[in-house]
Amino acid sequence: MAVAVVTSRLGVLVGRRRDGVPPWTFPGGKIEPDELPEDAAVREVLEETGLRTRATRVIGERVHPWAGGQIFYVAAVPLSELDPVAAAGNSARCAGSARWRPRS
Repeated sequence: MAVAVVTSRLGVLVGRRRDGVPPWTFPGGKIEPDELPEDAAVREVLEETGLRTRATRVIGERVHPWAGGQIFYVAAVPLSELDPVAAAGNSARCAGSARWRPRS
């Protein structure tokens, strides 16, 4: 699995989960065969939010505590700082309300 931590001048991009557990999550999903974690993270952000991004680097990885699979955390930025607005998501995990949250 690849998870994107997308940051901009507006904060960090999160999406509301359909199941509400936890209420908010970073965009992410399965890594396709022969796909790099960075490429999967960029693809998942586009699919879930409509936002085009560029991966900058893998910032961490761990084994999921329940599912047991490897999770890669990927830093990313919007392709355009002029318009870093995410569209409504349509994935199974996000309920269609991606938004920027201030970094604290």
